[in-house]
Amino acid sequence: MKGTLRFFSFLLLNFMVALASAQQVEEFSMIRENAYILNPALTGNKGWLSGTATYRKQFTSIREAPYTAYLGMEGQIADKNVGLGGFFIQDQTGPTGQTGFGVSAAYQIRFNQHELMNEDQVHYNTSTRHMLTIGLGISVMQYRLRADKLNPDVLNDPSLSTLKGAQYFPDASLGIYYQYREFFYAGISVPQLFGLNIKYGATNGYSEIRKVQHLNVLLGGKIPFGEYERVALEPVAALRWVKNAPLQADIGMRVKFLKTFWLGATYRTKSKVLFDAGVEILKIGRVCYSMDFEVSKLRKDAGLSHEVTIAFVIKSAKKYRY
Repeated sequence: MKGTLRFFSFLLLNFMVALASAQQVEEFSMIRENAYILNPALTGNKGWLSGTATYRKQFTSIREAPYTAYLGMEGQIADKNVGLGGFFIQDQTGPTGQTGFGVSAAYQIRFNQHELMNEDQVHYNTSTRHMLTIGLGISVMQYRLRADKLNPDVLNDPSLSTLKGAQYFPDASLGIYYQYREFFYAGISVPQLFGLNIKYGATNGYSEIRKVQHLNVLLGGKIPFGEYERVALEPVAALRWVKNAPLQADIGMRVKFLKTFWLGATYRTKSKVLFDAGVEILKIGRVCYSMDFEVSKLRKDAGLSHEVTIAFVIKSAKKYRY
């Protein structure tokens, strides 16, 4: 009995370590580029069609370090003020992992529709919009456990050979997003709306991980300087709140030059300092890179984390219409 209890305690600890940095929801260093996966209200807010591919590798000094791969696609049905999108994500942390896909929809309430000149030519260019959007997303995730890859204190525990498998769970997310053209934006969302439990059975019992609701807040904007926006400051702040857990905050700033390339830095409370850089390609694509430095005493030997994002945006259904 003591061995079984010790095993389940160890298993729970492994799950907590595996999910602690993300608090059960995926987190990214470049929160601007990957905000859509946490807030469905951003669906279709970039233009006619946009896509994002991100790969994140954490704690590179650790064997079998965690990684996340994400692919998202979204677009806008401008005549209907509707955005539609979908994503695929895979997250692996040693013996635990999850893979899933989701779809989302958002409705845009446009406040300046009659103030814009040549409305037909800027129909899809949402950067000129003053709008409020409401979004809903649904997803199906597969949660995996390989208990034989754990390293418990009690070796040869028979429960290790039986506690493995996969569980499938549906979930939903809800979000609201406000934008005042390109100068200010604010969003609030609740991923994991259902808050379901994941149970893995073994010969002597089972382990249960409770999926909890999160409250995510995103704030940011742009402050241009000089003629033709030779320089622009892009501040951002993100907050993540979970009941009975410390509030996590990201505070960052980018400096963008000639609307083409940028350098940025972000501080994540009690955890990391992040540096990022990126470049725009032909006003359609962008390549971004981020490096994270751990500042937590518990993770000082974990190594760096790296994140790469490749994205594209097509603002209009008709070429050269902006």
